[in-house]
Amino acid sequence: SGVQFRFCPSCAAELALVTVAEDGGDKQRLRCTVCGFTHWNNPTPVLAAVIECVDRDGAVLLARNAAWPGRFFGLVTGFMEAGESPEAGLRREIAEETA
Repeated sequence: SGVQFRFCPSCAAELALVTVAEDGGDKQRLRCTVCGFTHWNNPTPVLAAVIECVDRDGAVLLARNAAWPGRFFGLVTGFMEAGESPEAGLRREIAEETA
């Protein structure tokens, strides 16, 4: 089952289950109420989707981050949540990126 985190690796305070609004909605995670550390408890796989827009003659939908310089665009991507299937993760990421 892996390591169970009980204390913050940054400040040693006890971690607590805290619900915070994230990109995909409210998410309960172990968080430090002292320094704000979040234990993400998810694997590192990322998801990427090539989305063909059939209503636009097969053009590919690209995402843009306001923090990126110039006219940079990329595929719809994101981190897969623990216990999430790749298909569910892609549906979630597409919904988040196109909202």
